[in-house]
Amino acid sequence: MDTEKRLLWFLVLTLLILFSFNRFFLGPQKKTSFSPKEIPDSQKEIVKEELFLKECSEKSWENSYWNVTLCVSRSCVSKLQIKPFKEELLYRNLFFIDTQKSSEFKTSSQEISFTSSEFRKKLVAVKPYLWEIDIDDPLKKEINICSFEEDKGFYKRYQEFFYKENGLITRIPYSKIKSRQSFTNLQLLGLRDRYYALVILNPPVGEYFLEKRKKRLILVYKPSSVLSSFKTQIFIGPQEMKVLQDYELTEIMYFGFFDGIARLILKSLYFGYRIFKNWGVAIIFVSSLIYLLLFPLTIKSSKSMKKMQELQPQIEELRKKYKDNPQKLNKEILELYKQYKINPLGGCLPLFLQIPIFFALYQVLIRSVEIKGAKFLWIKDLSLPDYLIKLPFSLPIIGDGVHLLPLLMVGLMFFQQKLTTPQTSTSEQQKLMTFIFPLVFGFIFYRFPSGLVLYWVCNSLFTFIYQLRLARIE
Repeated sequence: MDTEKRLLWFLVLTLLILFSFNRFFLGPQKKTSFSPKEIPDSQKEIVKEELFLKECSEKSWENSYWNVTLCVSRSCVSKLQIKPFKEELLYRNLFFIDTQKSSEFKTSSQEISFTSSEFRKKLVAVKPYLWEIDIDDPLKKEINICSFEEDKGFYKRYQEFFYKENGLITRIPYSKIKSRQSFTNLQLLGLRDRYYALVILNPPVGEYFLEKRKKRLILVYKPSSVLSSFKTQIFIGPQEMKVLQDYELTEIMYFGFFDGIARLILKSLYFGYRIFKNWGVAIIFVSSLIYLLLFPLTIKSSKSMKKMQELQPQIEELRKKYKDNPQKLNKEILELYKQYKINPLGGCLPLFLQIPIFFALYQVLIRSVEIKGAKFLWIKDLSLPDYLIKLPFSLPIIGDGVHLLPLLMVGLMFFQQKLTTPQTSTSEQQKLMTFIFPLVFGFIFYRFPSGLVLYWVCNSLFTFIYQLRLARIE
């Protein structure tokens, strides 16, 4: 198989991976001896959400870190907002117990309490993201710990339930959760979405149920025959590395198949941010660092490509000679490469190595709350596509805006292809690749987070400068 066909197959393979990586790179699930069991339908169902809508009279409570909406008539927390992030969390209707009795409602600067003849609840905000929960329920009713709302569209794939047992974390993606499952004897459990997490740090003894209904997931606790209370600490906060380190929860953070690479990239981004105080510049810093690390392979790749270009006249002669015998043609081309000690895939090696880095960086940028809302030059949010012009309507492929970074990337890749394609080449495939390769990548990247496109633009720019320098030397 000749070089152009290899490059074409490499492009096809890259596209397949780009379009399907979320399925493949959710990461292997760690197996434990525990096997979730289905709960018979005959058991008591979780209290319907309609009760909240029908009987919920709301009041607001806040302190330095939280804006909380309380459902006083149902004695629970209906909505949460972390003040620094200014958005409602997807964790709703926390600590609800079905009851027909009214409760006494009290608050202070750090505490919320509900007291009735059937139960007693106390919620204390002890740290910025840490709550102490104390629920005494002599009747041993089920406690609705929280209702986990389904995220919108694309981002629901980042939602999952996780638990720790025998020292191992097991993760269940939102789409894989069954209608009703039971878990016992856990060391840790929680829910997380794209940016935030709810984690029960020391789960009290008893059964924990998951039920998926409509567009929400219900997490319920049922006390054991011995206990009649629910006393624990619950972390509700951002999946920010420095925050999770403070609460010894870095193990809940997971970036998929390339988690190890992603963590290295995240640490490098933090290092760059500490120096430059801007996440956009930190991304450029990481791009430069990765390029320098791969530069020896880039040099090797350039030498391999140059040798292959020098052999193009001979390859063209072989094509003419064996145009009716493809098998013989491929064999002769491989013999030619072997004679001149050329690895046909050597020119693609740096691009192959970029794939795991690309996926890892994508996961970091799409999930890091630090990047959310970060500005750089004309870019208003590095976690979203950059908008040079916002259109009043939406177009196929283009969408509702003109994004500058993908256009810059396409231009750089086009000139890069022109530099590496011999002017004497008569191969139609090679000429087509000069145009198709940049356009396809531009199409793929057009709606990607601007932070990720910024990385690829930097990588393309560094490669173009290096190849331009080589061309001038020659």
